[in-house]
Amino acid sequence: MCEQVTPSVLVNAAWALVLSHASASDDVVFGASFSGRPPELAGIESMVGPCVNNLPVRVAVASDATLASWLASLQNAQFDLAQHQYSPLDRVQEWANVPPRYRLFESLVVFQNYVVDDDARRLGDAELTLLVGPEATNYPLTVAVSMRDTLRIRLMNQRASLGAEDARRYAADFAAALVAIAQHSGTTVGALRERLSPELRGRAAAVAVRASERASASYVAPASEMERVVSGVWQTLFGVERISLDDNFFELGGHSLLLVRAHAALREKVRADLPIVALLQFPTVRSLARHLAGDRDAASASAESAIERARKQREALARQRNLTGKR
Repeated sequence: MCEQVTPSVLVNAAWALVLSHASASDDVVFGASFSGRPPELAGIESMVGPCVNNLPVRVAVASDATLASWLASLQNAQFDLAQHQYSPLDRVQEWANVPPRYRLFESLVVFQNYVVDDDARRLGDAELTLLVGPEATNYPLTVAVSMRDTLRIRLMNQRASLGAEDARRYAADFAAALVAIAQHSGTTVGALRERLSPELRGRAAAVAVRASERASASYVAPASEMERVVSGVWQTLFGVERISLDDNFFELGGHSLLLVRAHAALREKVRADLPIVALLQFPTVRSLARHLAGDRDAASASAESAIERARKQREALARQRNLTGKR
């Protein structure tokens, strides 16, 4: 096929098809790596070292669009996105008005198209030797693509988030999507997506629904005034409609910056001398509210119970994912 698009756009298109297929959605987002070294950035020529940046790529998978028109739109969108490739991800999240507890994307596409010639391997009399080391990211699934004489693709999954069998399904569908794009250029985007495996169709959406159902089933409403105050602070921070009495601050997606904000809000609403370490010691609404109300024994017991429950949940989840990966 010859649609006048870059190889990286073809890779992104294939991955968008896979995500659309797995999520049963026509609107998908994934991360893509950019060099972060645009020529228009002042002083970039004097900077030493990698400037790689990961940015979210949002793709509308229009089922009735022709493949040619869809690829052209993705190419134009990539040109526009490249103009902002040095933008920090936290600023992008702020601009998108996405709460800090949510990731902007769960998968990352890394297209490695840089060229290292022999001159770049030498510094005067010193010679650089390339070493092969372990590669990893903090995303559940990373797609690493390199292009020499052939296209080489590697999928790296975090076992705690995605089992080996599911990773193999994504890899197989990704390869199928690339082949379909190459061999069926005259068809529609929807027809291409239909060529992907039924095993992965809607799988991600079903997993998300089950997780939401489990969260709803375990909801316990705050009862005391102090519990409602703590719950209200967390609702504002996490941007959710309700917080269960036994929800854990850190399992909800809390991190150091949110912890500081929660501490400031609780000092203003409840007690000015509240130490920030208390939020670490009592990570649930129940335990923290009891601590703030002065019930130290009950708070400590509740905190220990929350920690033990979280440990057991992590172990059970790990066992479930291991079993899923072995099937």
